[in-house]
Amino acid sequence: MTIYQSCSDICNQAKNKLDGKYGAVTLFAMFYYALSINANTLLSTFASSIADSVGRLSGLNSPTFTGILFYLLCVFFTILIGMVRAGLALYFLNLVCGGTFTYFQLFHGYQEDFRKTFCLSLIVTVIQEICMLPYQYVSHVQVTSENIMIAPLAGSYVLGALLFTITVLGISQVFYLLLDFPELSVKELLQKSNQLMKGHRMRYLCLQLRFVPMLLLGILSLGIGMFWVLPYVNTATTIFFLDLMNPQKKEA
Repeated sequence: MTIYQSCSDICNQAKNKLDGKYGAVTLFAMFYYALSINANTLLSTFASSIADSVGRLSGLNSPTFTGILFYLLCVFFTILIGMVRAGLALYFLNLVCGGTFTYFQLFHGYQEDFRKTFCLSLIVTVIQEICMLPYQYVSHVQVTSENIMIAPLAGSYVLGALLFTITVLGISQVFYLLLDFPELSVKELLQKSNQLMKGHRMRYLCLQLRFVPMLLLGILSLGIGMFWVLPYVNTATTIFFLDLMNPQKKEA
């Protein structure tokens, strides 16, 4: 008989794994957020400069053309930044399994299996952009009309985030699987993740929903709380993957 851990058991195990290591992983979280924020800012500025330059040189220097080009460039850079998910998976796998975890592991996806990591990040990013279309639309309308209302913005964002979470349930384990099965193709990794998640989508969704209050508190603390929330969420998610791969066996 196969027994899988409950969400409560996974969260408790995550706390135990982080015991005595919170100092190191908190510094790692600070490093990760500083890197992400600076990369996003620099690449957004770069994308804006490219869009404006291409618009002027091509003679199509209209707000619509430059806006579309800027959006496409931002999506491309988001795909590149999203490749860091492979590094996060490696870091927290090592942490949970008692291995060596270092900052440089964050760049694993750019050093090993670049093509596969890029393709997986592309798929996840495209799904994310599609799910966030309601938010993008509401945001565009409000900015255009110069009438900013928090409720529609927040509502459309939460809706998009929920749609994204539900949509990617089946492929949520691909970056962990890429590390364990580097010989598999992108298609095979997606298939294996879907197969692995059969019967466990609701359990994974419930686990992710448990983090929502903590994530909200982290955001309300001007992001400072996220330095503690990020390690906890990723550790629990990693334990969920390991539980899928190696469930407990009990004789009937």
